[in-house]
Amino acid sequence: MLPPRKLLVQKLTSYIEEDIPAFDVSAAIVGDSIKTSTIFYKKSNNDFNSDTLPIIMSGIPILTVLFEDCFPNLKVNWLVGEGDNLNDEATISNLLKLYGSLKYPTQSQCEKKLKVPIAIVEGPVYQLLQVERLCLNILSHLTGISSISRKVQNLVLSEIEKNGAKFRGEIAATRKTTPGLRHFEKYAVMVGGCKPHRMDLSQMVMLKDNHVDACGGSISKCVKRARSLCGCNTQKIEVECRSLQDAREAAQAGADIVMLDNFNAVQARDASDVLVKEFPNLVIEVSGGLNPETVLEYLKECSNVHVLSMGILTEGGGIKVDFSMKITETTQ
Repeated sequence: MLPPRKLLVQKLTSYIEEDIPAFDVSAAIVGDSIKTSTIFYKKSNNDFNSDTLPIIMSGIPILTVLFEDCFPNLKVNWLVGEGDNLNDEATISNLLKLYGSLKYPTQSQCEKKLKVPIAIVEGPVYQLLQVERLCLNILSHLTGISSISRKVQNLVLSEIEKNGAKFRGEIAATRKTTPGLRHFEKYAVMVGGCKPHRMDLSQMVMLKDNHVDACGGSISKCVKRARSLCGCNTQKIEVECRSLQDAREAAQAGADIVMLDNFNAVQARDASDVLVKEFPNLVIEVSGGLNPETVLEYLKECSNVHVLSMGILTEGGGIKVDFSMKITETTQ
């Protein structure tokens, strides 16, 4: 899901140039002596119930490239793995033991499990300070996305196992992403356990209401025009539908997927039950206004819906995970 390493380096380099467009006075005054810093997950600074919410580590492959290719004099030792739950008590205890075994002092906040060490970075002190904010921003943003994705995925599994929910499909993100960060955000969704959906306008044809309206309101005309342009390739065609009638028209015209937009759970259930009988190979997606609270009714009702998509996943669902980097010294 991440771009090739060369493109990844180019993207990360552009972030560095944004942050350091010219001379960095603050870095110059500290010099180039070799120092060690620790990256901490700051459990105490989060504005959500951090004891129950899974905090899913995301961004290690990206930051590893940042250190190895953009700041090669910095050496990073990750104490956690991608996808680890930073709120798991066993994980926290193991990290504190490992950190102590490396002869780093367990500060009082670490001992209270309010600050959890996740990585150790060593190198010229000015470079540690230059990379600090970029590193923490990427960690915070992607970990927030992977955490809300895991929360929703866990909710689906729990509803199926405990309450016999009928839904058996996939939870997917949308194209509502931050410009320049789409690959990273979609990747974080996958780390959390959900699906990325299409990556861009070229990967799959999606005909939305504006496309249909621009073609005179004819869904059939839209689908046929799209199919003629796709030629013999294998591009899927999806149509956003505002009613069961729209969905039928799209399926009859040859659409591979219909998206039931802003249908409530009962409407989605009734429409999908009809569509799956008439068009057994049709993929049915529901989207619009879905979040961890509203999705529950869809899980209970919609046995014939294949995909529930929600923009909140790539927005991080308001979960802002706090990380910090501190210069630390070993105890000899």
